Amino acid sequence: MRKKYFTEEERREAKRAQVRAWQRRNRAHIREYNNTYNRTYRKVNAARISENKRAYHLRKEYNLSQEQVGEMLREQDNRCHLCLRKFTKVRRPRVDHNHRTGRVRKLLCDDCNVGLGRFKDNPRSLRRAACYVERYK
Repeated sequence: MRKKYFTEEERREAKRAQVRAWQRRNRAHIREYNNTYNRTYRKVNAARISENKRAYHLRKEYNLSQEQVGEMLREQDNRCHLCLRKFTKVRRPRVDHNHRTGRVRKLLCDDCNVGLGRFKDNPRSLRRAACYVERYK
């Protein structure tokens, strides 16, 4: 005697098998559709994606929110703490921090932040460099 009705679980499993078979047959079509969709989505939402990446990076690396960075910018009058140049779209603020302790210090421009990094945050080396520049200006 044949079974007349499927149980709910049997019906779901049959549907899953049907979907998997369709996906196997149409892999190239699905890949092309997803690529097109993802490219369009990234283009339309580029600003939001960039902002979310920045917020994630600030939270993960420095435990800072975007609001806290905004407050630091206001306190520093939107300027690099060392060279006092204004931040722009090109000269964006970088979070300066102590590499040993992870403690956030101030916001610097890329040039100043890299310069400190090149001297390994060593005050003696920085003082010698300052004396050198003063002597040969």
